[in-house]
Amino acid sequence: MHISDMLGQYQRNITGNSSEELKGVSGIQKMVSTVGQLSAGNIFEGTVQSVHGGKVTLALSNGQMLSARLDGKLSLQAGTPMFFQVKSNDGSTVSIRPYMGGGNTGNPILLNALTTAGIPVSARNLSMIDLMMREQLPIDKQSVLDMARIVGSNPEIPVQTAVEMTKLGIPVTNELAAQFENYRSDGAAVLQEMNLAMDQLAELLGDESVPKEAAVKLNQVILEIILNGKESLPETAQNADGADNMTAGTGAAGNGQEPAAIETADGGFAGRNSALSKEGVPLGQLLNSEQLAGLNRLILDIPALSQQSELFLPAEEDLYVDTMKEDGQEPAGEQVLKNTEQLQELDSDVSAEQFLKLVAQGLSEQDEASLLGAKKLLGSKEYKTLLKAVMEKQWLVRPEELTAENKVKELYERLQRQMRQLDHVIKAAGLEQNSFSRTSADIQNNIEFMNQINQAYTYVQLPLKLSGQNANADLYVYTNKKNFNNPDAELTAFLHLDLDHLGSTDVSVKLQRKHVQTKFYFSDDESYALVRVYLPMLEEKLKQKGYSCTLSVENEEKQVNFVEDFLRKDYPTAGTLHRYSFDVRT
Repeated sequence: MHISDMLGQYQRNITGNSSEELKGVSGIQKMVSTVGQLSAGNIFEGTVQSVHGGKVTLALSNGQMLSARLDGKLSLQAGTPMFFQVKSNDGSTVSIRPYMGGGNTGNPILLNALTTAGIPVSARNLSMIDLMMREQLPIDKQSVLDMARIVGSNPEIPVQTAVEMTKLGIPVTNELAAQFENYRSDGAAVLQEMNLAMDQLAELLGDESVPKEAAVKLNQVILEIILNGKESLPETAQNADGADNMTAGTGAAGNGQEPAAIETADGGFAGRNSALSKEGVPLGQLLNSEQLAGLNRLILDIPALSQQSELFLPAEEDLYVDTMKEDGQEPAGEQVLKNTEQLQELDSDVSAEQFLKLVAQGLSEQDEASLLGAKKLLGSKEYKTLLKAVMEKQWLVRPEELTAENKVKELYERLQRQMRQLDHVIKAAGLEQNSFSRTSADIQNNIEFMNQINQAYTYVQLPLKLSGQNANADLYVYTNKKNFNNPDAELTAFLHLDLDHLGSTDVSVKLQRKHVQTKFYFSDDESYALVRVYLPMLEEKLKQKGYSCTLSVENEEKQVNFVEDFLRKDYPTAGTLHRYSFDVRT
């Protein structure tokens, strides 16, 4: 925005200011006609052309050039548009000074801070000093130089973001700044990015640009990463250490070349004779009867899979039919047996994990007859549903699991590791243009951002697997570091949830010894009324665990903005936030 665009806003804001301010407004209007009419207090816009020996040459908005004496030892940067205020005009010499805007006239602190540090006066640098002061950061020479170095080396990052991140001890990079802006706008939900990643992976296997052989191998490797929890990154064939995960050539889908063939050195799931556990969510809970029937047909169209007896219910014992004729004649051969394939029915108790492993085993042989139906299976809605179900099990956490020590830490370590591995595999297959890479990077940046935040604060997003829905929760834990080891110290936490049925749900908890004070906030009237009914039940359960309770429900929405409320406004008053173990850097 050109600095003159701020003029209207400035004129609206100076109402009620000093007579000098009002005089400045009239001076701006005069500026269009003549420079000679400038008098003390007038404000005008000019772009710095040159500065020599205390003299500055300005290009004015009406095309005129003005040579004036610059008041004070200031470092102005050529090409910078600024507001200036006339200090004096004796008819031969005009003395001017940079104008800081309404309320800052006569306050030399911002200019002096830049001048002392030898930093050029520009709108961006002035904004930097102003924001540093607002954030109660020191503006001594070294502090200003350090901040100017950060702001100057990151021209695409807003000054406010750079200053706030520096205050919080977060490294200022484009990736982390993007996450910071997401958090500021309340768009930081890692669950959204995870859902997008799951959709993209599921869609990739059925993508028409991926040949069927590559899709089958890619499916196998993806399952190796997700289900078998490989600890190391996939390696390429050119790797000198002969890694045991996979080898991948190069190629590009969609440009006439087939994607790289991907192989697991140990054969992936193929050739494993050990019994597969049925633990996990069964097919019957993930697919309805129509979807199960559709999946059954797809499996029977693939010879390698139709022979996988573990996928199907046990065959009927009596498969023969009575075709003997009354005269004792021989039976008609084609009617001796029913078509056994038509009798095969998927076992709905088979878990999604077991189903996917058996499919990977069966397709590993890569026979042409099986490949014909494999691509159709991998691209089906039913297969995508099952694949997403096992990814959710890996990447989401159930509320009852949160009591386990380090559960959240392990979740994010696994998620970050598997995102890197999956991105590596997809790129190695020549699918670098796939949108999953961008989503994978966003997830990893989000996790790294939380890791940086947890150097000073306790904040974490919890991607929850609830009954009938997935939900994102934001957990803030406040405590006073001095009193953390004090058994009488009060622990304060805040939990925000977005739920399908209850809507925006906020819970404030204060715990001191065995007394719990909890407030629920609901903006929805029905949710408010519902929770009030069940509040006595919650109180009774807490009493059984030895807690005394003060529980209440408020019919209002309590907004906590991560940047404004949690990190900035509460920073001086809430004390230090206790850091739980959440360092996921590897």
